[in-house]
Amino acid sequence: MRWWLCLSLLLALPSCSGTRSSSFATSATDAPAYRGIVRVTSLQPQRGSEVGIITVESVETLVEAIEALKQRAAELGGDVAIVDRYTTSYHMETRTSTQSYQCGRTTCSRQVTQQVQVEVLHLQGRAFITRGN
Repeated sequence: MRWWLCLSLLLALPSCSGTRSSSFATSATDAPAYRGIVRVTSLQPQRGSEVGIITVESVETLVEAIEALKQRAAELGGDVAIVDRYTTSYHMETRTSTQSYQCGRTTCSRQVTQQVQVEVLHLQGRAFITRGN
């Protein structure tokens, strides 16, 4: 159960733009990275063995979060990635941007700071090896 605490701590870190992921092996065997297509499902395969646990945190799209999950599963040697939990959280972020506008015959610019709400996708899953079983 200690590994769930580690996962919770990883997900509690403040996010920045992009997608972050982490994984750790749960199998004693050190499987080589898988080079084929990784299937994603929400059901545990009937045959196969678990090789690792994966977390993904993304402010991008769900498609990019799933791709990160598949990549981590492949790195662990898995050919199947299971999504155990999918949640969404929101936080406020301060963003500064430069705006350009016409002022007479020239173009002027100004710095604008805004508070924006950012959606963060959280995936927790596991990697399985099912080939050869």
